[in-house]
Amino acid sequence: MLYITDNGTTFAYPGSGPIWLDVLRPGFANVNKLLICPVTHEVSIASRGGLSDGSVDTSWYWGNVSGNTNDSGSYTINGYFYAGGWINPQPWGVVDYAKAFKKESQINQPSLTPMFCDSMWVDTWPETNSPAYTDLYHGTWHTAMGRIDIARHGSRPNSIPTAYPTAQRLPGGINVVLYDGHVETVPLENLWALYWHNSWQVPSPRPP
Repeated sequence: MLYITDNGTTFAYPGSGPIWLDVLRPGFANVNKLLICPVTHEVSIASRGGLSDGSVDTSWYWGNVSGNTNDSGSYTINGYFYAGGWINPQPWGVVDYAKAFKKESQINQPSLTPMFCDSMWVDTWPETNSPAYTDLYHGTWHTAMGRIDIARHGSRPNSIPTAYPTAQRLPGGINVVLYDGHVETVPLENLWALYWHNSWQVPSPRPP
């Protein structure tokens, strides 16, 4: 939010190597632990089989791509806060650059517009037809909602489901930073009721 206020626009997608951390890190005084949710922990790249994925209780790691060993975290940026230019297609299809928030005046629902949230991946671009993902422990980087519909917080079973019937109400929630500056724990079921891009129409019912 401060970046947009200071610069009058969002920042361009930094590329497949550098990520939003490398743009914003100076703004939080390089305190990298701010990027790790207290209920998660970091694991070595070797112990994760060389993969970048996080999970409900582990952080993701991007250092194997960027070369910066500090590039790990438990949160994602809402990719629509890049001013376009991201890699297309994403695993689920082409993401329209026109949906990006390029200036503050495009944010019509600041208290319902996510900037950052809990995630098992570094960035995501939800669509109104993005389906829920069945594995609420590991998530998946292959789908937009699969990157964030992990049951990290909120009311959830002690054993987090890895094959949940997504037509049912989703358990658990994630912490979300909204554009107006407040943070709240949003139930997974309600993620589709947030305004992820500049032309979002809340789907009813949500995609199963």
